[in-house]
Amino acid sequence: MEYNSIPYSKLCKEAENSEQNLEQSNPVATELRISMKMNCVESFRGSAYIEMNKTKILCTVIGPREAHKSSEDSMGMLLANCGKLTVSVRFAPFAKTPRLQRRRKEVALSEEQNLATLIQQAFDSVVLVERYPKAEIVLIISILQDSGNGEWIEFRNKIRHLKID
Repeated sequence: MEYNSIPYSKLCKEAENSEQNLEQSNPVATELRISMKMNCVESFRGSAYIEMNKTKILCTVIGPREAHKSSEDSMGMLLANCGKLTVSVRFAPFAKTPRLQRRRKEVALSEEQNLATLIQQAFDSVVLVERYPKAEIVLIISILQDSGNGEWIEFRNKIRHLKID
């Protein structure tokens, strides 16, 4: 009687591949799960803790508060008739995924700036800064954990198509 021997490492790879195939074929595994908790930080005017699968985000709102005298709009003019909305996005130092660890610091900062610009554009049409002359509203988004599997791309697309009635 002759037995065909299969190396253990090959069995492990086959098991790993079958798990990946199961995850890809399972719609529940690829579904975006979102949970949110509002007003979780009492020291801010508004706050929200958001989880999207393995990505964790803390959003806080400061203001409206009196704008500093150095606050200027994009044209270099002092804020007189309408307020200002400022958006800041930061990855927490402990939130670095292997994807971010491989990238240079400048690229990570560029990603933060791109996200801030995108979110700023989405909220510029929603927040009525005309109601708050000489005031500033600051939106701070802290990314506490980034899964690194493209959930931000889906989040950016959802923000891009954000419509509020």
